[in-house]
Amino acid sequence: MPYKYSDEQRIEWLRSLNPKFDDQNWHDDVVVHFSHIKNFDFFISAGTFREKIDPSKICGIDYSYGYNCVMYKPKDWRYYWLQFFTDLRRLDRVIDNFPTKETVIEHIHNAKEAKTVVQYGNHYFTIGGQHRLCLAKFLEVPEIEVDVIKYVFDRVHFAHEMRFQRTIPALQELGFLSLDYHSDLHYDFFIIEFAGEYVSVKKRYAHYILKRYTTLKKMPLKGFLNYVKAMDANYYDKKRIDEDVKLYILDAYLLKHLKTRKKLIDVYVNNQ
Repeated sequence: MPYKYSDEQRIEWLRSLNPKFDDQNWHDDVVVHFSHIKNFDFFISAGTFREKIDPSKICGIDYSYGYNCVMYKPKDWRYYWLQFFTDLRRLDRVIDNFPTKETVIEHIHNAKEAKTVVQYGNHYFTIGGQHRLCLAKFLEVPEIEVDVIKYVFDRVHFAHEMRFQRTIPALQELGFLSLDYHSDLHYDFFIIEFAGEYVSVKKRYAHYILKRYTTLKKMPLKGFLNYVKAMDANYYDKKRIDEDVKLYILDAYLLKHLKTRKKLIDVYVNNQ
């Protein structure tokens, strides 16, 4: 559906309200989408708050099937702020009903519909009240009151996951993980293969597995008592290593894995 006012007319209207419009150097900045946020999966909800924010810190929006929505778009596709302004779907109505900067700002502050942003770090993304918040940014309104849904960076989860990911190549080389394995950031455990048996293990034990494997490879007898003890463990404990008191069970799996790998190596050598 064509708009009443062209892109040029919309820009001229905005320029008439804000003489500093041409001095703004961010019109060609990307309207950031959540998918552009680095390490997005490591942010966790911290609640919703009513706060006053500086609209200049709004760097992006989230809008399903419109504006900067990345669905069905190429990976390198981007959307820009001036383009967003000229695309505003209800801007014709704003232009017709609010002829001055003062009336537009009054509309921004006092319209009944909610104004909502999502906060990641120091940056805000609008998810409700797109028109008013976009106008507040372009008109350089110093402060607006909005509902803020806050997300904070979970540094502990990030550190643990990065530490685990550094072990993946070694785990793959030793046959514990498939070569096409990719860590799922939403889970704190992974499925590891011990000579054909699959066990769920907390990611924090990955380093322990590698270290213990090296020890048992040199001195298998160090795992013998744990091997015997593991025979009496119940099935659930054997299949889920999620606490320190269960680590002894790993010795049984590691010894079996070592034995299987030795057989495979011997077969390979004998066939050369």
